[in-house]
Amino acid sequence: SSSSSSSSGPLFASSQAVATIDALLTKTQIQRLPQASRSQAFSLMISLNEKCTRELVGMGERYAKHFIDAMDGEKDPRCLILCFNIIEFLGAHIGQTLPIGLVEELFDIASCYFPITFTPPKDDPAGITGEDLKTALNNAIKACDRYSKLLVEFVQERAGDGNTQTTADA
Repeated sequence: SSSSSSSSGPLFASSQAVATIDALLTKTQIQRLPQASRSQAFSLMISLNEKCTRELVGMGERYAKHFIDAMDGEKDPRCLILCFNIIEFLGAHIGQTLPIGLVEELFDIASCYFPITFTPPKDDPAGITGEDLKTALNNAIKACDRYSKLLVEFVQERAGDGNTQTTADA
């Protein structure tokens, strides 16, 4: 019976995941969208990353490059936490095969948010804390072995800036 196809099935065929991510990143100017729409776009990417990992890993360089462009300038904590999750996915799944310049760009697009000083407004419905953002950022910048050298240089640079709190966070 056709009623056996429950709502737990895929939204669409995994073969469409690449086309969907590609269209989101190349045909949509995500940074020009309102926060709620940006959040939906990044959430869709995360969902597809989880459900169609193999297909999306095949996008490789193209996914990483266009995601960096889409995330550039993001300031909203609700979107940043999603972006850090995507950077973690990209680092963990394709970081070893990317050109070093793209690895550096992925690291830079995440590390530029360090140190995170976010304090949520009182009664914030999103429920995102500074600790949540710090954890997501840490997971993002340690997701790929090739970030290690960049991370060491980054920590040394931050340690030399004289700010004891920044040094402690690093």
